Amino acid sequence: KQNYNGALSRGNPMGFAMNITVGEVISDIVSQRSWNDNPMGIALTIDAPEPPVPQEPKPEQEGRCPPNPIWTTRFPGAKEQWYPVKFNGSKSPQGKKEPWGDFFNRYAISPVPPLDTPGSDAGGALFTNSWEIDIPYDGFYKFAVQRDNTARLYVDGNLAFDTATSGDDIWKNFRDKPKFQKVFIAKGRHIIKVELQNTVSEVFDQISQKIFRTMDWQVSTESKDGITYEGPPLFAYEDSRWNQFMNRHSLSPVIPGEGGGDRKTFTWKGVRFPESGQYDITFLADNDAKLIIGGRQVLTSQGFAENPQTFKVNITQGIFDVVIDSEYPYTTPETNTQQYFREINPTGFGLVIRKNVSVRSNSGKSWDENPMGIGAVLIPPPCPRRIRGRGVVTDVIVNDPGNGYLRPIPQDQG
Repeated sequence: KQNYNGALSRGNPMGFAMNITVGEVISDIVSQRSWNDNPMGIALTIDAPEPPVPQEPKPEQEGRCPPNPIWTTRFPGAKEQWYPVKFNGSKSPQGKKEPWGDFFNRYAISPVPPLDTPGSDAGGALFTNSWEIDIPYDGFYKFAVQRDNTARLYVDGNLAFDTATSGDDIWKNFRDKPKFQKVFIAKGRHIIKVELQNTVSEVFDQISQKIFRTMDWQVSTESKDGITYEGPPLFAYEDSRWNQFMNRHSLSPVIPGEGGGDRKTFTWKGVRFPESGQYDITFLADNDAKLIIGGRQVLTSQGFAENPQTFKVNITQGIFDVVIDSEYPYTTPETNTQQYFREINPTGFGLVIRKNVSVRSNSGKSWDENPMGIGAVLIPPPCPRRIRGRGVVTDVIVNDPGNGYLRPIPQDQG
């Protein structure tokens, strides 16, 4: 705004000045790089649902008599849908080899699919299924059953057939044949219930279990895990002349300032040996040393430079003392003990005791190794015969109800 004091030319100037600077500019710049430097892609999987369980149709009835069999485990209408299965011997070297018989393979069903994955055998679990059936007439109906392993059949909640496990004598002698049981069933609708249970599969893994090792005692202590140490003080030591096993597992005794040259014992009391059998023992020492377990000498040291050798030693089950009888180095007053130990004659020993044991696996066996199933049918008795033909009337008995009036009373009785 210009104040009015006269014209510009007469000493009343007017003007304006401004400077605009550019600050930080942010913008996206596309970097031209190769696909190998800046890869792009997508991976997608779609898991398919479980396929439908195959269902065998119910046979059509022909004629006036019911079909034979009148019911099978593969009939539709079950409360739970089980899988029709066959077993012709396991593909696994550890699995069951004897195939099921023709009858069993024809009618067998299983509550779990026949897989070869570990743990698919469902060992120990109890499965039940039921069917509602229509019995056309009274009679003794016969069950024919094969199962692997234990099964029971009920009619209206009453135990009708209790089959033993697959190890019973009848199963062994007639492996490819069913067992039979007759049960009286009255005309009408009834419930057949099946119980099935597979044996618990025990899968064991072989592991090498640590029993004792000297490296666990490299930190000075007198007691650990129920084991007590008695003997001279020990410390961990490594030497370039020792092999890898010695440097990892060795214990060295504290050397006195003067003397030595005799033998010392190093005792660990209360070492537990869980079972009788062969134990794997690796024992090295510098200098001479003996290994004594339970008062019995089992090994002498092998040296300290070459690759160690593991020996198998038979030891009975129990709790024993593990003793190492080792030679002490000899020192003199003129000898610097530490220098002598490091440069001339170090001493130490390494011991590892292990046992291959069987440990039960949590996974269990596969269905292919430990199959489960039941095949059963219900066979009806012969259907009743129709009564036909001519007969002879031999006697007629008339039941006359009368006409509703009282019978007259004779006068001689009035």
